[in-house]
Amino acid sequence: NSSDAGSKRVSLQLVDVTITFVSSQAITLERLLDKLDRLTKECKRGFSQGFDISTLVRVLRDRAKAEAAGGVAC
Repeated sequence: NSSDAGSKRVSLQLVDVTITFVSSQAITLERLLDKLDRLTKECKRGFSQGFDISTLVRVLRDRAKAEAAGGVAC
């Protein structure tokens, strides 16, 4: 939908879950796929390290803050 081209918030609804993405930049399908790929990799990494969901949330939040502050991404 062309009216969604500049959207900065997208909610995707599946049968048993709704996932919402919020961004400071416009969310395109290509950008969404890129972020989903990165999120999948991060989730798999966290799972292999034995993280529970709350630990993964904290790790990702801390990494995002570090990246935003000019730190190095892990």
